[in-house]
Amino acid sequence: MKPYALALSVIVAGGAVGGGCAKAGGAVGGDANQPADGPARIDGPPGGDAPPDRDAAVHDAPGPTPAHVLLSEVMLGPSAGEFIEIVNPTSAAVDLSTYFLADRNDYWKLPGGALAAQQADFIVKFPAGATIAARGVVTVAVGSASGFNATTAIMPTYSITDGTMAKASAISLIGSQPSLTDAGEIIVLFEWDGTGPLVKDVDLFVAGAPSAVNGPASKSQMAQGAGTYLVDVNTLPTQTAPAPGTSTKRLALEPTGSEHQNGNGNGITGDDETSENTALSWDGSGYTGPTPGGVPAALTP
Repeated sequence: MKPYALALSVIVAGGAVGGGCAKAGGAVGGDANQPADGPARIDGPPGGDAPPDRDAAVHDAPGPTPAHVLLSEVMLGPSAGEFIEIVNPTSAAVDLSTYFLADRNDYWKLPGGALAAQQADFIVKFPAGATIAARGVVTVAVGSASGFNATTAIMPTYSITDGTMAKASAISLIGSQPSLTDAGEIIVLFEWDGTGPLVKDVDLFVAGAPSAVNGPASKSQMAQGAGTYLVDVNTLPTQTAPAPGTSTKRLALEPTGSEHQNGNGNGITGDDETSENTALSWDGSGYTGPTPGGVPAALTP
């Protein structure tokens, strides 16, 4: 577990959960079809339908079909059980070979080549050939796969500590002791083709209530190489920090009116991923045990 003042860390791990959730995603050194002992995930939209959009000029309603991969679950502790999970709510498999996970708010500087490794932080790339199935999940453990399995009875799809997630560049951007801060972290899923001057946000989420060091930082209108980032509104809310052994979970897709979706953002589909009102789409209290490998029906219409 990272001390409160250190920066963020992220994992994604995949496995199976019994009960009402389907299973998706492969396993590191394990059977992709193995049963799980964890609790079933029962997720649904928080409090029914999202409130109507009161600022239609800024917020455009999303299309009827989910457009991209999303962060779906994060556990900040205990150390051996830390993970980040992503879900593919679309009807087609997605190639993850140009996708990255980060627990650093300077992730957007990666194409500039000036970032250095930090002890407890990481920017990691999915390996060549990595995919996420249609309406499936992938789980990335921050610690070792064996430690994660001992804690959750599930084998992760990837492990940051074990090196099954690729280094972001020739310079390792995986710290010597990668971990997530118990109090809170910013978690970032982004895409970069390895050549362009800018990255594209896929999804961002603030887990818990991080310090300023561990929280969001603006890249608005920052020039990098031949490109310049567009304006981010940076209105992602914080949460109450989940207790060790519990996770924070996405309960709904990006609700209508909760994200700037007018094509003028830094997101992979032109949205402003820093504007999602995650108080509407994620749980913020009453956290329950982790469900790695579970595919919640509310996220896979």
